[in-house]
Amino acid sequence: MDVNNRLAEIAAARNAVKYTWNGIMDFLQEQYQASAQRDTEWILGKQELQSKIAALEGQIKAQSNINRDLLKRIKVLENSLKRARSRGKFTLEEDKSNVEETESHTQTVDEEINELKSEQEIAEIAKKQAQKHKEMIEKYSL
Repeated sequence: MDVNNRLAEIAAARNAVKYTWNGIMDFLQEQYQASAQRDTEWILGKQELQSKIAALEGQIKAQSNINRDLLKRIKVLENSLKRARSRGKFTLEEDKSNVEETESHTQTVDEEINELKSEQEIAEIAKKQAQKHKEMIEKYSL
């Protein structure tokens, strides 16, 4: 039985894959090329995410500037209305028409503010996501 086992081992060894220097070098070159390709793809993905982050940060800044400008505009209009009323510049009928105009304008501005708030909330969410992506990129950067 020992002889049969030994013969089986010898036959299996002869049938086993034989490695050559050329085969080993080819395998190593293929692995290196695959690794280099993965690295290149990763770098391109990283650059893509960085450009998205920059775009989202730009949108956030633009929305906050718009919001700030609209709030300033509202304050100016409110102050001018208060000054005009305190001077007694308007008669009762003119004051009613101005109130109606102001209310309609205030309603329009309120709608714009609500839209900006929702856009700002979206921008804040995008900013948080961009920060997470940025942290992840920094963590895994080469």
